[in-house]
Amino acid sequence: MTELPGQPELSEVNGLNQQNDLDALDDLPEFETMYLEVQPRLDGSRPNVDEVLALFRERRIVGVAVSGSRFGLDTPVIAKVAVTMASDAPVVLEVSDTGDLMPGRFTGDACQSLADALNAVVVADEYVQYSPGAYTPGPSQSNDSPDDREPEFIELDPRRQSIEQPPGFPNEWRVSPHKLNSRGIVFVSGASEFTAEAIAHDTGTVVRSAEIAGGRLIGLPRGVVELPVEPTDDSRMPVVLFAQAGEAKYVHLVLGKGKKRLRMTVANLPHFSSELVDQEGGPAALLLGLITQPGLVAGPVQFDHPAFPYALLPAYERLTDPANTHAFFGEVAELLGIPPEVSQCADSGCELPSTGLREHDGDVAPRKRGWFRR
Repeated sequence: MTELPGQPELSEVNGLNQQNDLDALDDLPEFETMYLEVQPRLDGSRPNVDEVLALFRERRIVGVAVSGSRFGLDTPVIAKVAVTMASDAPVVLEVSDTGDLMPGRFTGDACQSLADALNAVVVADEYVQYSPGAYTPGPSQSNDSPDDREPEFIELDPRRQSIEQPPGFPNEWRVSPHKLNSRGIVFVSGASEFTAEAIAHDTGTVVRSAEIAGGRLIGLPRGVVELPVEPTDDSRMPVVLFAQAGEAKYVHLVLGKGKKRLRMTVANLPHFSSELVDQEGGPAALLLGLITQPGLVAGPVQFDHPAFPYALLPAYERLTDPANTHAFFGEVAELLGIPPEVSQCADSGCELPSTGLREHDGDVAPRKRGWFRR
C-alpha cells in the first residue's frame, strides 16, 4: 500500500497551505491508498474508467480511476481505493448516506467483487492478482453457498513491489513497469561519456548520445525512467533526466555524491477521476479530493543542500498543475539553468540532434573504478 501524500515536506507549496485544509485533514481517519490494475479481458475487450467508477459508486467505495494510457501504460485502467484497518484486517473505506466515512468490506472481497463484475483480472497492491470467478472453499469446506467461499488470489513476483525509486517518483509508473511506454533524455554537463556508458551498461542496450551546448544529451531506451546508481564520474556536474509517458512528465536532478548527493524531482501528472460527490465538503469529498491527486514516492527533500534549486519553490504548485503541462519541461529547464535545447528535445519526442552522435555499447562497463551494476 502507498501512503499519501507523496512528499509531505513540500506541503507548504503544493496547495495544502491553508490552516483550514490542514485542520480538515486531521479529522480524516487513518488511511492508505491501494492501487488496482484492471487488465484486458480474455476476449480482448478492455474495461474503461467509466465502468470502474460506476462500480465504485454502486458499492459506495472511496475510489478513483484513470486510463492507464494517460500515464503511458498499456494497462486499461489504474484505480486507487482508500483502505483502513478494522479488527486487524485491511478494509476499504465506504461512504455513508450522510457523506461520512466508514469501514467497509475486506480488501480481498472488494477486489474479487470488482474482478467478477468487470470480468477482468485485477492486480492489487502491485503483486496480488484476483481473477473473475476464482474462489476457494470457505471455513466449512463447502461450495454449496456463494457466501461460503473465499477469493482465490495469486501472489505475483514480489519484486514488483520492492523497486526503489527516489522521492517524488510517480507511483503510477511503479504499478506496471513492464507495460510502461516512455521516452526520455538525460543531460550531463561537460564532455565525459561516463553517464552514457553507465546507462548503456545498466540497461544492457546500445545507447546514443549527442553534443549539445555545455554538455552531452543521452537518449534513454523506451520504458527506462531512472538513472543508474552512479550517474556520473564528476560529482560537480549535474545530471538531469527528462522523461514522459502518456501525459505524465517528470524531471529528476542529481548533483554531488554519497551522503552529500542532492536528488530533486518535479512531476506534472494527470489527475484521477471520481464520481462519488455526496455531501460536498464533507470528509468523504475531502478524502476523494486527496486521492484524485497522483501519488509520489515519499521521502525527505534536502532543502538544506547548498545546491538546492530554491527558484523552483515559488513555482512548484504551478509547475505540477496539469493545466501547465504544455510549458512544464521548458520552465523547469529554465529554473534549473539547463540549456533550452534540452527541453526542446524533450518536448519534440526526445529525438537527439545530429551533432557529435555516438553509440555506447551496453556490454562495456563505464570507465570508472568501483562501478557496480544494480
